[in-house]
Amino acid sequence: MSEEKKEYDNRNRGVAFTPFDNQQYFLQGELDIDGQQLKVNIIRDQLKSGKVIFNIYQKVGVLFDAEKKDEKSPDLTGEIFDKRLAGWKALTKFDKPMLQMRVSEARPKPEEPQQQQQQDTNQQPNDMDDEIPF
Repeated sequence: MSEEKKEYDNRNRGVAFTPFDNQQYFLQGELDIDGQQLKVNIIRDQLKSGKVIFNIYQKVGVLFDAEKKDEKSPDLTGEIFDKRLAGWKALTKFDKPMLQMRVSEARPKPEEPQQQQQQDTNQQPNDMDDEIPF
């Protein structure tokens, strides 16, 4: 009887760790590429050979502190590529901070009361439009 190797499904999941000792936040700003404005961060890094490089990262989403409803609730929530992103703060086995992340479909945004009121007004019949028989 052969054992089947089960692979872990990492789709819509991720994890972030503290930077390596040789990595350091360098600069942040905006970059225009053919008219498209990008928000970027530049991280100074060093290759194993000792050569210094600067990695450019593009902003793809945002996270906010979340209101925890219970212990299973995420610590951070936000959006990434029109999807919902949730993050849970944790520690590695070496007691270093990390963030476990999960991506899911975006939740429908509640309709603004003002927009709903306008829609209701537009749908109400107007008595002034009645034809007057003469």
